[in-house]
Amino acid sequence: MSTVTKADLVKIVVAEFGYSKTEAGQYVDAFFESLTESIVNGQRIEARGFGAFTVKQTNAKAGARNPKTGERVFVPARRKVAFKPGRILREALAGSGEKEEQQDSEVDNQVQTPGANHRANHLNAEAPKPVQSYRQRA
Repeated sequence: MSTVTKADLVKIVVAEFGYSKTEAGQYVDAFFESLTESIVNGQRIEARGFGAFTVKQTNAKAGARNPKTGERVFVPARRKVAFKPGRILREALAGSGEKEEQQDSEVDNQVQTPGANHRANHLNAEAPKPVQSYRQRA
């Protein structure tokens, strides 16, 4: 599993829309700045099909313990961000999980040989299909 960075998102915007790298970087930065500002202000952010970000309040609690010393620690109330995936994202995740389970069961049913052959079986497994964008679905 790899990490997609902001620089990777800039490259995607450049390839998808043909903007210069500087322009794409400004657009990606503006997107994340507006997301951050909305979340800090306690607003709900919803992108249909993808999901929704909400701000939730946690209660203060005195029951936490320092694992090193065992001492009780007071944890103050705070706000946290919660994400609830939308239908399209949930279906895409569920579909890729079913494929992985099916591939795992197929590999388990095969006679497994130690060494390189065993690793090759996993490397040759079919990769999950990418999620369709909104433009591809329409």
